[in-house]
Amino acid sequence: MDLSHSVPGSRPYLELEFPPAPDGRPYLILNMVGSLDGKAVLDGTEQGLGSAEDKRRMQELRAQADAVMNGAGTMRKSGATSRLDEPELVAWRRAHAKRTDHPLGSIITSRAAFALEGDYFNGSGIEAVIFATQITPEWKAEVEAAGPAVVICPPGERAARHAVEYLYRERGVRLLLVEGGPTLNDELLREGLVDEFFLTLGPRLVGGRDSLTVLEGPEPYSRASAPRATLLSAIANDETSELYLRYKLSDER
Repeated sequence: MDLSHSVPGSRPYLELEFPPAPDGRPYLILNMVGSLDGKAVLDGTEQGLGSAEDKRRMQELRAQADAVMNGAGTMRKSGATSRLDEPELVAWRRAHAKRTDHPLGSIITSRAAFALEGDYFNGSGIEAVIFATQITPEWKAEVEAAGPAVVICPPGERAARHAVEYLYRERGVRLLLVEGGPTLNDELLREGLVDEFFLTLGPRLVGGRDSLTVLEGPEPYSRASAPRATLLSAIANDETSELYLRYKLSDER
């Protein structure tokens, strides 16, 4: 395990190595920022919880990923994109033989209750796939006219698993980065699809009975069924008082 203090100017996430994809699906890494009391939002979004350094680390994980996935709730609250903001990260992808300058974007939704706005719909050139379960032919046509492909998840299948396996099979995705939200996180975890969990622990306390945590599902795990995680690294940032944690998820309970 790596336990260290961050060095100004160091970019350790670009130096990370990930195992090969399992058979039939991508290697899936989940990245979230949370408060000290485990909350995932402040004033309704995650944007007040992390520093510029946290955002940079998120971007470095994006640079390595073949695709980025968000749930519809995140799309509604914060917007969703797989864009790399800095030219040096685009250059890094080119140097490491990635097929596109930005990862493929993807959103999972049921009724598609969000505005068709942002990088996936405004002609930015960033490719995206929308996975949906309950949409009309008219909405599908509207979305595809704006750019993204629409994939209908078959009845009786969990949308998250179907989407993950589609990305592997049809789009060649071998490393998938999931950036939330909490409901999507829970669906992926319960399906046994999460391989690693990156958590930035921010120096904030949010409180509130109804504030979202990083994992939101219909019911809690039991002591016997709760997934276990092994800490791979912990990096303390003395300037921001953040802690950057990397865990490996285990099949053991």
